[in-house]
Amino acid sequence: MYINAKIILGLPVETENGQKLGKVIDFDLDIESHIIKSYSVEGGFLGSKKLIISRSQVVLIGNEKMVVKDGVVKEEIKEKKGIIVKPKVEPALSANIIKNKI
Repeated sequence: MYINAKIILGLPVETENGQKLGKVIDFDLDIESHIIKSYSVEGGFLGSKKLIISRSQVVLIGNEKMVVKDGVVKEEIKEKKGIIVKPKVEPALSANIIKNKI
């Protein structure tokens, strides 16, 4: 099955348990292998934070939504005087939130 970028961008993303994470706003493509490596997700219950979802975390992509593993939850990255500080994160947490570009 094939799906184009117009469908992927804006696609709602949720976990297997139905927790809404937001919508796909971007994705990274490996130009040598022609494989999507990760998806950027923004919105949902997380507000304006951005998640990076690895392709290995994706369970299903359809025309109506993307479903990711339940272990994908927020890891906040805070910026303090130009230094990025990552809080302590449990090993099960696997999504990364990237800082907002303003």
